[in-house]
Amino acid sequence: MRLAIFRITLLVLLVWAGKVNAQGSKVEVLHMQGEVFKMPSNTLLELGEEIQETQKLRFATPSAKVMIVNDEGVRAVLTPQQGKEGDSEFVQIVKELMPDKVNISLSSRAADAVSEVRSFTDFFGEGTFMVLGDTLQMQLAPDVYPEEQHKVYVFRYEIDGKPVQKILPLQNNQLTLVRQVLFPSGKTYPAEVYYTNRVTKYSIKYASANLLFVSPGKLQKELEMLRGYYEKEGKEMTAKELKNEFLLFVYQAYGQTDWKVMEDWLTKSFDLQG
Repeated sequence: MRLAIFRITLLVLLVWAGKVNAQGSKVEVLHMQGEVFKMPSNTLLELGEEIQETQKLRFATPSAKVMIVNDEGVRAVLTPQQGKEGDSEFVQIVKELMPDKVNISLSSRAADAVSEVRSFTDFFGEGTFMVLGDTLQMQLAPDVYPEEQHKVYVFRYEIDGKPVQKILPLQNNQLTLVRQVLFPSGKTYPAEVYYTNRVTKYSIKYASANLLFVSPGKLQKELEMLRGYYEKEGKEMTAKELKNEFLLFVYQAYGQTDWKVMEDWLTKSFDLQG
């Protein structure tokens, strides 16, 4: 796979934001997934690093991405894009994350942040599912997923074409998914969750699960950086407004997650009561 090189065109971002900066100030790396390298030095880009708007970036994998923020708190995300055939260098147009549209999606998901899982598909979503920490606990709705003596939940994925299957622990109708148990090597793989009857051998797929485990320390550092920009701008926020901004960031940066767990963690970690 050919690795593409991209140039940050911050001017586009600032025009869309309605704030053109003729001086071309630096931007800061607010969030990263995967390995991204600065070119031509080929050095690894780091969280919190300041880079010029003309900095070229090389994304090591198609799933890698970078979120940048300017000195006015305007955020944008950079991802690998397919360039024209024959190009030796691709110039990426920065995509601004549209807050209004994202807020609509986030509101609908947050409204579904209930204590019990009623649908595996709705819970995990269609893309990456972000797990805060190394353990995910799912309290299953007993009227939808009742406990049965011969019923087990199987977590299945493949490594080099060879299937790996793990039976998920179930206690008091709560499933527990532990990173070290599911992925002993440390590398995660796209997986599927199945219901299986041990007696009849009947099995059915409940959902796909592409888990992304994120350490609370990493997320807290990113959110502290984001709060710092708001404070630098002198933007006053209530606890509820700041929590919503944090939830929006999580959705923009990571996608689907357990919103109830996330909101509870934000409230406790940042003292966001109300």
